[in-house]
Amino acid sequence: MINLNALKLVKLSSIKDPVFQQVNTLYEKSFIADERRVFTGELLASPVFNLSYVLYEERFVGFITWWEFETFSLNEHSAIIDELRSQGIGSAIKKIHFQDFPKPLFISEIELPTTEVATRRVEFFKRLGYHINPFDYIQPAYSKEKSPVPMHLISYPRAITQEEYQKIKTEIYTTVYQTTEEAVRKSAPVQILYAFENQKTLLLEVKRTDLDSDAPKHTIYHWLLVPKDSSGSKIERLTFKKMATTLTMEIREFEQALLKFNKEKAELQKISGEKLQFTAINMSTNPHLPEGLVRALNKFFLK
Repeated sequence: MINLNALKLVKLSSIKDPVFQQVNTLYEKSFIADERRVFTGELLASPVFNLSYVLYEERFVGFITWWEFETFSLNEHSAIIDELRSQGIGSAIKKIHFQDFPKPLFISEIELPTTEVATRRVEFFKRLGYHINPFDYIQPAYSKEKSPVPMHLISYPRAITQEEYQKIKTEIYTTVYQTTEEAVRKSAPVQILYAFENQKTLLLEVKRTDLDSDAPKHTIYHWLLVPKDSSGSKIERLTFKKMATTLTMEIREFEQALLKFNKEKAELQKISGEKLQFTAINMSTNPHLPEGLVRALNKFFLK
């Protein structure tokens, strides 16, 4: 049982603070590069940004960062050291944050549940009472070298309306990321739905998340053949015709080929007669596809 009286948040106001290195090490370990910003002295001095480290019985155990807005608080990042995860400290920190820094709404950005770790994170927030809002949200890139990330925008203690979502998203984009919705759309981020591979090629179904939800389906969903050494110039888009399902296989017919697949494998029979075999990539245990793939896909869709 966690003793809440032994848990406290301490504001970190300088990168020269001796605790900063512990915070930054845990930060880099807990979040992939595309989901991290650089903590600077200027950022820590901002009146709307707060980075607090967590002490439990006077021992460093984690950190939490958030942005203060007039009607809501955005919890940007939080993490707990490995040995104390699943012991209730993460939940306790959230409760202290709710009590000590009250706002009508608490907002967080969380990864889509495409990996085991991301799924656990979603379930953690659900247990706290957060609502998974049904809107397509993109976390803008933290820098030119990084990629945007499709995410859920979640809220506590209630769900938000479409109108609230649009207002909150605009404030976050403007203040937290210094960008606009138009700029984020132009980055053409994608979500990978299915992934298969052989020695030379990736076979992917991707969903473009930069388009409106009412856009034509053929502009949102795409099956692609991606050479593993591709920079985006040799990606082949398969032109969809129709689909079917059997007891053991999903079937997709394209102008260029016939695809049959399940959770374990895929076979692509091209009209030229060439037959390609693929093995499924388990996105739960192997979420990191080849480096640069997202940038290659962005380049392809922006052509």
